[in-house]
Amino acid sequence: MKMKVVYIDDVEEELKKFKRKFEENQLSKERFEIITMKAQGLLEKIGEIQEKNPELILVDFDLHEPDKEGNKSPIFGLTLSTELKQKFQEIPIVLLTRRNVFKIRTYLRIEETLSNILDEIIYKDDLFKKNERLGSLYSLAHGFKILRENRSRRWEDLLEILKAPESDEEDLKLSNPPITSRDKWFVSETGTRIHEWSVSEAADWIRNTLIKYPGILYDSMHSATLLGISKDAFLKKPIQDFFSESKYSGVFAPSDGCWWRSRLREAAFSIMNEEEIDLPIREGFPLAWERTRGISIERSTCIFSKEPFPEWICYILNKPVMIKYSLVYRVDDRPSIMDEARVSFEAIRTRDDVNDELFDPLGREMLDEIRKMEKR
Repeated sequence: MKMKVVYIDDVEEELKKFKRKFEENQLSKERFEIITMKAQGLLEKIGEIQEKNPELILVDFDLHEPDKEGNKSPIFGLTLSTELKQKFQEIPIVLLTRRNVFKIRTYLRIEETLSNILDEIIYKDDLFKKNERLGSLYSLAHGFKILRENRSRRWEDLLEILKAPESDEEDLKLSNPPITSRDKWFVSETGTRIHEWSVSEAADWIRNTLIKYPGILYDSMHSATLLGISKDAFLKKPIQDFFSESKYSGVFAPSDGCWWRSRLREAAFSIMNEEEIDLPIREGFPLAWERTRGISIERSTCIFSKEPFPEWICYILNKPVMIKYSLVYRVDDRPSIMDEARVSFEAIRTRDDVNDELFDPLGREMLDEIRKMEKR
């Protein structure tokens, strides 16, 4: 299924160049139909975009260079993107830029600000270098399309779109889904009190809470650590085949995969005997795998102490860590149902991007001592 994409730039040569790249790349050629539009005067011609029925809108960030006739766009890509998002709330808006742009002082922290307004920011240089980027664009457009095509928009519909396990429904309700606004409740013809979610709020919750924060869904590193094995071992075919039913297959599924935590546990327990079930899953599952398969499997180890079976993942290093060798890190406002963010002693000792102010008072008191520690 091809996604119809509108690409907006203010330079004719760039429009032609971008369209050519889309049509020359085999993956983008198969998945996208590209339509180019000039930025000049576009806000006065919104109807022209609507007539194209786009499923994805790409906007160049740097809209201030003159064309051959010397005409300049009166607005930057950021302004145009935010205006378009107001007009097309059910269509994903992606801002394309160059990697060096956000290094300019004017744009410091702009990525963080834009993430609350737009659906994605992509570096132009990366787009055609790796097919994963094109794949993520397709997943974005396709996910919005699935949400748009659902007309009743009940909570039950959202669960079906997520292909969520029944056992996870209560946890999902605690993860701040778009079903809590009082002003969006209505009574159906049968007298049932129903909440109707919007495409934009559903997409934002799925992408920026459910998939972003570990807890209900796990990426490969968190999944491996839950099971007590290394990430490399988890990604090998025998393990992937065994946990295939645990993999998330709902909308916006990331190209590198994520897995339902509850289903990982169910699958692991299915091969564990009574003695192994009595152990923490990170200790019992590797034993069960070796017993039932007759082959050894690499254990997960702590980034700081090298001890086996760490319980957590360092937020900074994205490596397994023992809870006793990490501190709570108040880096975001993730729902309490999600795993809390923790930073390893290793990151505190070796990284200069650790923000001391994000630790609680007790943690801050320990930082000087931790930084003087020798690696275990």
